[in-house]
Amino acid sequence: MKPATVSHIALVVLVAGILLSAAILVSRTHVHFGYIDEDKREAQSAIDQMHSRLAAGEYEGIFDDLDTTLQETASREALIDGIRKTNERWGAVKRVTHRSINVLADRAPVEVRVVYNTSFEKGDATEFLILVRRGEKLRIAFYRVYQGTTVPKEFSVTAP
Repeated sequence: MKPATVSHIALVVLVAGILLSAAILVSRTHVHFGYIDEDKREAQSAIDQMHSRLAAGEYEGIFDDLDTTLQETASREALIDGIRKTNERWGAVKRVTHRSINVLADRAPVEVRVVYNTSFEKGDATEFLILVRRGEKLRIAFYRVYQGTTVPKEFSVTAP
């Protein structure tokens, strides 16, 4: 049996290091492939629930269901006040006239990016949302509402 050469040993160490790194990455990452239609339905359901809670004045319930990335952008009181002001500015949802939902399953956590053209009691607006999957639940991580409606060709926004 020939003794191993330095280059052979280096190659074995390199391959072992790559395999170990890949194993650590896979064990720490929750990838969620193959559920795009389910993610779209769940995102719509979460947004419908948020709209219903807005109309009912259930601002704390909305806050409690937000993703931690959004909850950590300000104090609980400040975010709840912002939710209340959004409701006062726009009123209840009358109908959604357009929706665009894009599931980005190639990342962890999975992102669902959403654009809604919404008719509220006090006017028409475009809502931009990003929901992220934490465990088994999609949570709102980004939300903005703008006066007027638009149908974007491609929706991209940088969330906090």
